Amino acid sequence: MRKYIRAFLLLLITGILCRTPEVVSAEDQTVTGNCGDTTTWTVNLSTGQLTLGGTGSVTKEGWEAYRDKITSVYIGRGISSIWNMYWLGDTLFTGTTAPCGNVESFVVAYDNQKFSSENGVLFNKEQTILLRYPRKKASNAYFVPTSVKEIREHAFCNVQNLQELSIPGNVKKIKASAITECERLQKLYLSEGLQEIESGAFKKSLSLQSVTIPASVQTVGDYAFADCGRKGYPGLQEGNRKRNV
Repeated sequence: MRKYIRAFLLLLITGILCRTPEVVSAEDQTVTGNCGDTTTWTVNLSTGQLTLGGTGSVTKEGWEAYRDKITSVYIGRGISSIWNMYWLGDTLFTGTTAPCGNVESFVVAYDNQKFSSENGVLFNKEQTILLRYPRKKASNAYFVPTSVKEIREHAFCNVQNLQELSIPGNVKKIKASAITECERLQKLYLSEGLQEIESGAFKKSLSLQSVTIPASVQTVGDYAFADCGRKGYPGLQEGNRKRNV
């Protein structure tokens, strides 16, 4: 008898620890959970919106079971940091699917002190760092705002519809793997003023056929344009000289 009681208790405890978030509103089909000590997440299954609320840091996920339903992300006023931007974004360049692969837009509360958004794109508060471009944003062309000085790692990872990207001279650094696996990207405009392109910055952008590298660029990292173009590398123009990297 004791053996059966122990087995029953074990099953009960396992069920409690492993249970999925409860539907808190049957009418709106809303599910919720914790994503930090003082932060929460809520997915509205009828609208496709993921809301990050509470105060402080997002230190864990929990909404991955609903990633196919999420089309927009709202970041509340109290969110101060997000430990892993993969949780908000795209398919990683390794091919691993991240929790929100269908996101079309980011919206940030106007009084959030750390983040901001414009036209559905996620930035830091001052809009000097571009953090995340939505993977399923409908636009086929994007002009990075002139306030931006840095494009963060995986900011444009596996973007589905982007065909033309213009980066102004105010951007000094394009971080490693910032614009990867953008298979429809055909036109890339880099402006005078850019200083550094880190390793793998544009890799696996298969439709990218040619790039002009401004004379202001001092460093081009290893494999910055690896597997770009249908033949493996785009034609690269540096000053008046053609080269492959």
